[in-house]
Amino acid sequence: MIMICVFLNVHADENVTVYMNGRLIEFDVQPIVIDGRTLVPMRKLFEELGAAVDWDGENNIATGYSKGIYVMLPIGRDYYNIDEIVFSADVPAQEINGR
Repeated sequence: MIMICVFLNVHADENVTVYMNGRLIEFDVQPIVIDGRTLVPMRKLFEELGAAVDWDGENNIATGYSKGIYVMLPIGRDYYNIDEIVFSADVPAQEINGR
């Protein structure tokens, strides 16, 4: 699993907590703040959203798919794709502690 950037209201000196629909989401590798952006483990977050998740270890690319939407997150790149549209990433997706 990789870490992706999401926008949450947190402070760097606090533990990061993530709620979805009012329910606390617990991760096996804790979300972290890097350069003012919060990174969370992609697989857990996407699976909580009902998405299928896959990892291409040869090319270091994580993908998620749900309800006709396809997300591609390459590790260490300053972009990501949603349905073949390229977006800039402030903080690239990263592999941290095996996630």
